[in-house]
Amino acid sequence: IPQAFHFRKETGIDGGLYYVFPASATECLQQPSSENNNKKKTTYVKVGVDFPTGESLQDMRDFDFKGSEEVQKLMDEWVVEHINGESKRIDSFCHPYTMTSDSYFIMDKLKSNVVIFAGGSGRAFKFGPLLGDCIASLLLNEEAPVDLTPFKATRD
Repeated sequence: IPQAFHFRKETGIDGGLYYVFPASATECLQQPSSENNNKKKTTYVKVGVDFPTGESLQDMRDFDFKGSEEVQKLMDEWVVEHINGESKRIDSFCHPYTMTSDSYFIMDKLKSNVVIFAGGSGRAFKFGPLLGDCIASLLLNEEAPVDLTPFKATRD
């Protein structure tokens, strides 16, 4: 199953972080292609970017789910440069995610029975086990596995 993160120097609107994952658990397998009478197998992957692709929004009704044509062009060029074989975009969409001004998660105990986690910015899943341990330690009044000071809701 192909998976990769690629970091390169930021330039202009190119934030420099690209990723590729299987499109789904079943589509990552070689599937017969309907375009050539099932002779050739096709692998589907999801390619995306992990950098801001637009301005901050005050209202989600203003969000453009089509995404930036400039960013889509950057991803198409990245695919040609880094993925072997014939590749073409078959679909595209853009989705919003929450992001703090300093790009750090917010993870804090607000009251004796309230713990908050926010600002996952589309990357929290990569830290799932650690985040779970940290949140549990906050709830149970135990020492966290890492220093949570940078993630306080009241940080500057």
